[in-house]
Amino acid sequence: NLEHPRDNDGFREKIQQLSDVSECHYLAGDYDYLLKIITENSRTLEETLNSIKGIPGVFRTRTFVVLSTVKNETTILSGLNLSLNCGELVCLLGANGIGKSTLLRTLSGVQQSLSGDVYINEKKLSSYSQRERSKLISIVYTDRTLAGALTVSELVSLGRHPYTGFFGHLDITDHKIIAHALEAVGMKDKANCYVGTLSDGERQKAMIARALAQEAPIIILDEPTAFLDVASRIETMNNLHRLAQEEDKAILLSSHDINQSLALANRLWLLRNDHSMIEGITEDLVF
Repeated sequence: NLEHPRDNDGFREKIQQLSDVSECHYLAGDYDYLLKIITENSRTLEETLNSIKGIPGVFRTRTFVVLSTVKNETTILSGLNLSLNCGELVCLLGANGIGKSTLLRTLSGVQQSLSGDVYINEKKLSSYSQRERSKLISIVYTDRTLAGALTVSELVSLGRHPYTGFFGHLDITDHKIIAHALEAVGMKDKANCYVGTLSDGERQKAMIARALAQEAPIIILDEPTAFLDVASRIETMNNLHRLAQEEDKAILLSSHDINQSLALANRLWLLRNDHSMIEGITEDLVF
């Protein structure tokens, strides 16, 4: 049976139940209800974690403990065993303040973990130099981009920094990669426009293009749709789903948009209020 599980009526009914509307493409859902459905209809947390141990991935963790370091060390998440593979879009869901951004910073090496290790291609993240790490992980933060005086092409060219050396000289290959990144996100016609003239949706496309130009196998985005209107949120999520497959990228993003995540993510990482996580294929978690 070649029918995709998300195309059948049962999956659509589940999504409709989460937002309690008949046409639910972008409305935010209820996290408690989502957790209730997953808890009642999926494997236990222990079974889920055990099932992914040993699965090869470009990006994975071992007995991972995430901490917050505002003033004191505070454990946010513990006992995580996760993997992220090229060609898939993974959505990290959870309530405000639960630790999504902290987890993403820790996985990307921006913030140290309390214990445990992060591996990329079977090698510890901590063993990579900063330049090597920048060729493996590209990050798009949730903050608004303050680069109004740059053209879109110039902004995207910043993604080539790990390859251009101290003076940032761009050769023919770099320009081709930049042009490809712009075309991949539908911003080719805006290449010479100033970033300050762009809408929020267009600006986010430019930031995603910069991440693509970095040619890292892993792209991490912290709430990429936070400042966008409904249409731009849908377009951004669809673009990321497409890019994960077409560009063979391992894309991890945090989001509050449950419906778009259910519809487009290959896998979900769902943070619970007790600081544990449920991880799995989207269809397995919903049914």
